[in-house]
Amino acid sequence: MEAPLPLHEAARLRALENYRILDTLEEQCFQDIVELAAHICQAPIALISLVDRDRQWFKARIGLQAAQTPRELAFCAHAILSPGEVLEVPDAAQDRRFADNPLVTGDPRIRFYAGAPLAAPSGDALGTICVIDRVPRSLSPAQTSALRALSRQVVAQLELRRIGFEIADEKKRLETILAQREAELGVATQYLMGMIAPNSPLPLDWLYRPCGGVGGDGLGAHALEGGALSIFLLDACGHGIGAAVQAAAALSVLRPGGLSGVDYREPAKVLSALNRAFPMERNDYKYFTIWYGVYDLADRSLRFAASGHPPALLRSGNGEILELHRSGNLIGHLPDALFAEGRVQLPIGAMLLLYSDGVTESRDAQGHEFGLERLGEFTARYGDEDDFLQRLETRLLAFGGERPLEDDVALLRLRIP
Repeated sequence: MEAPLPLHEAARLRALENYRILDTLEEQCFQDIVELAAHICQAPIALISLVDRDRQWFKARIGLQAAQTPRELAFCAHAILSPGEVLEVPDAAQDRRFADNPLVTGDPRIRFYAGAPLAAPSGDALGTICVIDRVPRSLSPAQTSALRALSRQVVAQLELRRIGFEIADEKKRLETILAQREAELGVATQYLMGMIAPNSPLPLDWLYRPCGGVGGDGLGAHALEGGALSIFLLDACGHGIGAAVQAAAALSVLRPGGLSGVDYREPAKVLSALNRAFPMERNDYKYFTIWYGVYDLADRSLRFAASGHPPALLRSGNGEILELHRSGNLIGHLPDALFAEGRVQLPIGAMLLLYSDGVTESRDAQGHEFGLERLGEFTARYGDEDDFLQRLETRLLAFGGERPLEDDVALLRLRIP
């Protein structure tokens, strides 16, 4: 007699498919379990049988050559109808469900069958672990209890496999997302680097090292009307995409004409316009700092203003260092903030260094900061060298014990011939 289908057969088949176990190679962990079942139950045949749509397939077997049989002949198709019970058939030849079954009337001439359903956590019976004999008999209570325990071990092994596949799938998904993000970061980095590349009629070099894929520092220099040159370096709060987006937005408006009605030759007015353009409440409560200067090529004067940014360093030809301080609120912090200007002459042979706080706040293994004093001393000694920025980067990495950067590092040097 062919067994009826379980009440939720479609869901049961989906659960079976989710284990990805059908038609897989032999695995020792399952083979060990059927050998234990055969030994405990003193049976010549033991199987781990999984009931598929139209067949029962044996994941592990002992005492039987066939790898599968049609479902309509399967004793296990009857066993899965009651997931919480062991189906025991003492004499199949005397049971009307199985008396005319070809597996009873022919090889392997089943007489005794006992099958413990493999109940998944969902409650679906995937198949059974069963023992078979060619003579009528029954199991002892201890053997029945052991068969139940072995069925739980089979399900535990199936769950381990399923979880392993899920982990592998999730890893693959995350790797795909990571690859996509890295590609996007590459595009974003190229775009941002294109924006920060300075354009200057005077000798100017720069170095930018984000601590992640993209960073929130930005720098630039632009030729202005009347023989002037703007030079600036900004630092958006935070790291990564959010900071990079804010830095890119700020860099775009620092190009001449980006802020309507603003004279880019007047640093304090430029910062006031930036402050109005980037209020924190409209920018996810993010802010940025900036040091902005304008150099007049004719009279060699530098006007400058800053908003919460470290002072630029002016190195004279003889190595003396002057810190160009100007206090000011963070950009976007207060809507009516005022910014003060400073003015200084740049003699022939002078060098101006702009930098982000990722330089001075770099830490060694003991937590000590590199600091403004060390930066000033290093600039005084090596500031006129062609490879000064690269030397400074090497010094920072050595100071940190070759650890990865904890913050973005941006450097911009202007030399006065």
